[in-house]
Amino acid sequence: MGTAVPRGTVPGGTVPPHTEAQGVAAVRGLFASWGWLVREQFTDDYGIDAHVEPVYVKDRPSGRLLGLQIKAGPSYFAKKKETSAGWWYRGEARHLDYWLDHSLPVLIVMYDPAVETLYWEHVTGDRAVRAGAGWKILIPRDQVLSAAAPSALRSLRAIADGAPRASKDPVAATLAALVASECERQLADRIDRGRPPLRVRWRPGGPPGDSAGTALMPPAGDTGDTGPLAARVQRGLRLVVTGPWGAGKTTLALRLAWRLAASWNVREPVPVLLSATSLAEDMSLAELIERSLADRYPSLRAYGRNAIRDLVAERGVLPVVDDLNLLDRAGRARLLEGLE
Repeated sequence: MGTAVPRGTVPGGTVPPHTEAQGVAAVRGLFASWGWLVREQFTDDYGIDAHVEPVYVKDRPSGRLLGLQIKAGPSYFAKKKETSAGWWYRGEARHLDYWLDHSLPVLIVMYDPAVETLYWEHVTGDRAVRAGAGWKILIPRDQVLSAAAPSALRSLRAIADGAPRASKDPVAATLAALVASECERQLADRIDRGRPPLRVRWRPGGPPGDSAGTALMPPAGDTGDTGPLAARVQRGLRLVVTGPWGAGKTTLALRLAWRLAASWNVREPVPVLLSATSLAEDMSLAELIERSLADRYPSLRAYGRNAIRDLVAERGVLPVVDDLNLLDRAGRARLLEGLE
């Protein structure tokens, strides 16, 4: 009489899941959630597993493709491949040469099934490190395919098309994706710790009799829709949020920064959350912002030693400053003068 074997097992052990198929499924599901099109390359695949086509307007594919090399499974995230900044992906020189000469921007996408997360990097000559007959590239742990990533991927595609771009755009696009991912993580961490983000309400305020200033203020609202606040900031207006301790100012800053970063475009500076206490040291505000960005987002260093400095100098960063109330009067005055 035969022995019944549960599905997914064989006598003597468990059959491991098809991790590569899991990775492809995760990629397809994510891009589908954005409304983008994914086409797998089933035959004559030479290092390109799929093409993805952005859709910027509903039901109107862009015709601008990205090439994907998809890897999945715990072996790609092994300790020996891990650094504080991410994981080293190693490959054959023939694939690198093919990707660098490709007409499409090629991305390596790695799926970690343990945390159900997709990480990515754009394969370029300055990021690839050749070693003998092979090569390697760092896949940054802070470069996650999430709701924030479309702006960075759109910028890559536009650059490949030869669209006119300022030199800061690739750096800014990557920074926008990193900031949005960081905001998502901080908001999610609050929920995981049993502290759901407050639903913050606001109302306009200003000096009595300032009718011109009042006309520029956003209408009353709450964090269910930060669009009115974001629209004012995108028009170049300064936004000052006041309120008592525990009113939700930090939550509002997180949600606003996420909204601005996730919808970033090349005409706008990238919002960056900064604590006022970290900007109070005896150096210029620009230097403090540069140091903060370099420490928090090490993957930006791949763009060159002066990339962050140039981005700040070109006014490509929009400081979103929290904890201003923790500074004394002189510290606040010095910080506000620097922001001018």
